[in-house]
Amino acid sequence: EGYNNDGDIASRAEFYSRLDETMVEVVRRRLEHSNEEESPGWMVGRDVKRLEKTGGFLRSKIGLQAYFPRSLDVMRYEVKRGEMGNMNGRNGGRSP
Repeated sequence: EGYNNDGDIASRAEFYSRLDETMVEVVRRRLEHSNEEESPGWMVGRDVKRLEKTGGFLRSKIGLQAYFPRSLDVMRYEVKRGEMGNMNGRNGGRSP
C-alpha cells in the first residue's frame, strides 16, 4: 500500500495514456492551424523540451515511465520536417 503501489502506478499509467491520446489530437489541430499563412507559427521544439523536462521530473518523483509519448512523437516529427523544409529554403525560416 501507499503512494507507489502497483494499483496506483497502473492507474496513473492509464490516466496519462488516455490524456496522451487526446493530446495527440490537440497537437495535430494546433499544427494544422500553425501552417496557415496568417498564423505566426508554433515553436514546437520549445514545447517538446518542456514536455521532456516535465516527463523527467515525473519519472523521478512518481515513477511515471511515459509522459505524452505519442504526442512527443508527433511533435518531434514536425520539428524534423520543419528543419528539412528550412534546409530546402521553404517556410520562410519558420517552423511549419
